[in-house]
Amino acid sequence: GGESEVRRSLPRGQTLPLQMPRRGVDVPRRALAPRWACLLLLAGVALAEDHKCPSDKLSDAFRISVSHKDKHYGHCSQVCLSPGLKKVAYNHGVRYGSTCVKEGCKEFAGEDANAGVHFFLYKCPQDVLNAHLPSPSPPPAPAPPP
Repeated sequence: GGESEVRRSLPRGQTLPLQMPRRGVDVPRRALAPRWACLLLLAGVALAEDHKCPSDKLSDAFRISVSHKDKHYGHCSQVCLSPGLKKVAYNHGVRYGSTCVKEGCKEFAGEDANAGVHFFLYKCPQDVLNAHLPSPSPPPAPAPPP
């Protein structure tokens, strides 16, 4: 997560200047990395609901990926969908009337696009994935007696 991003941003052994009220003090980057990781994590949680679609796009279109074959398995896609694509998107698993956060997928995981349609990704806990698994098909009805 955040700690590795902080570590990648500075060459090994380099320090970050820490500004104190009267003079600068050099602090080894490894001392700041855990603090930055916590701040980045908190910022990600705090901003989970701040990822909004533009006003000309639907704000209640989402898709929870429960198939292991899916590129975004285990995530919910909050889709910034043009209203004219609503039927096509529904045929591809997009549902309406909620958001990923309301469905229980609250951990922001990034952004992506498919065929020019932008979406935000949220990590889903296993219980949410289980609740969205398709229902098993009922057994075929027995043939009527002759």
